[in-house]
Amino acid sequence: MQLKTFVISFLLVCCQGVLHAQHSAVHVVILGDSNTWIGGDSCTGEKAWSKWFVDAFQPASCRSYARSGATWTVTSLSKRNTLQNVDILADDNVIFNQMFRLEEAIDSGLQPSPDLILINAGTNDAWFHRQRPLRSLQPSIEYVCRELRQRVPRAQIILLTPIPSGRIDSVRLRRVSDVISASGQQMGLHVIRQDTETATGRLSWKEYGERYTTDGIHTNREGARRNGQYIANLLNTIVTE
Repeated sequence: MQLKTFVISFLLVCCQGVLHAQHSAVHVVILGDSNTWIGGDSCTGEKAWSKWFVDAFQPASCRSYARSGATWTVTSLSKRNTLQNVDILADDNVIFNQMFRLEEAIDSGLQPSPDLILINAGTNDAWFHRQRPLRSLQPSIEYVCRELRQRVPRAQIILLTPIPSGRIDSVRLRRVSDVISASGQQMGLHVIRQDTETATGRLSWKEYGERYTTDGIHTNREGARRNGQYIANLLNTIVTE
């Protein structure tokens, strides 16, 4: 499906309200940063979009491998490390280590091989831009997506850009989102532009932060509900079983 068709479908779904469709054959995994991590590994926390996505999408299973503080971007010191569990910026707190944790879980039989992989990251790449230079972002995204395609070739991979933030420079956050979007399109992946397409409507980013986040970064219950249901509605139209 081309991007234009994808956006049209997105807009049509928004006009239809919440679609509760059962995807009883679809196993979902989520990689990401704190806005996913606050939902817990089991995706049940009400201030995270993942809980509301699961409620509306109704997959066979959904597991989060997200970590607070995680970035797409790696540093020269980043290495494979599936044991670290921190909630702050760290060299090994990167998306590719969540991917390796996922692979280990599949190999050990703890995780069904996923049919759908959602990656919701980029906020910390924009927020901590001095430690995570933009030039390293696209190679980091492409590395993870190529590896996932080789490891779970039948899985659909969806990239989600960061939500609007009242605490991060809007130009910087938009640049990060543009790189994520361009990387996804180059690899033929669907991209959900949360910075422009989800729950913002006509609100400014400042107004969005005040209404739908607890601190300008992390969603409150209503922000999480809106985003999660919106994402589920869209994916109802594009996920194959």
